[in-house]
Amino acid sequence: MSVLGCVAFLCLIQLFGYAQAPQEHDQVGLSRQAEVTVRRFYEQLVSDPVGGIPTPKRMKVLSPYLSRSLIHRINQARACRDDWFRLHPKNDQKAPSTWTEFGLFSGPDDRGHPYAFQIDKTESEDDGSFRAYVRLTEGPRERPWHWEVAAIVICENGRFVIDDVIFLKDKDVDTESRLSEILKRGCDGSRSERRDPGRALPNPIQDRSHSSTSWLSSIQIKDKWTGASNAPAHSNGCSAKPH
Repeated sequence: MSVLGCVAFLCLIQLFGYAQAPQEHDQVGLSRQAEVTVRRFYEQLVSDPVGGIPTPKRMKVLSPYLSRSLIHRINQARACRDDWFRLHPKNDQKAPSTWTEFGLFSGPDDRGHPYAFQIDKTESEDDGSFRAYVRLTEGPRERPWHWEVAAIVICENGRFVIDDVIFLKDKDVDTESRLSEILKRGCDGSRSERRDPGRALPNPIQDRSHSSTSWLSSIQIKDKWTGASNAPAHSNGCSAKPH
């Protein structure tokens, strides 16, 4: 290769590097913004851990950090729980632990009331979402135990929100599970699966999952409990710049 050819080749490499740098910088900035959402959410959580389905009052505090889809799933699970208790007013059967004991954003049993957290790392996914690995702490201060969950963060209408939580497999947990799937257990939409099919459901929340039009329609429907809108989510619009 001639000297002129070598110079031209080196210039192309340098230009390619300059083109890549802004993209990499933007990705790092987006990752940091996604991490801020997760940090603020878990600050709220450890200050007042959630056992079972959050109350409407608690949801008003948590919902700014959650996607509309996840808020909808939580509200459906609450309606399903209420339906179950209407069918069992004497508590003659044990209700699913998801509704009363499970830490929705931390885990079951002795993982339901963490008092500290640390974000170990945040990774970008191919679909444009981010996965933030959160290390949680519970137990006696002198001998606490730790575990990790992964919060899935998406961009929705120009802001980052948590769309799901993955409960990771570890030495004490055999299988990985997702909050979005756990919320459906024992439920058919907003109805309890353990119910008399002929009995009407006085459901305070409209079950949009069986509607002739998708609940993610262009019509702005305000959620009864949180005031969240159900307009379609957009995967773009989040800025790498601090808000």
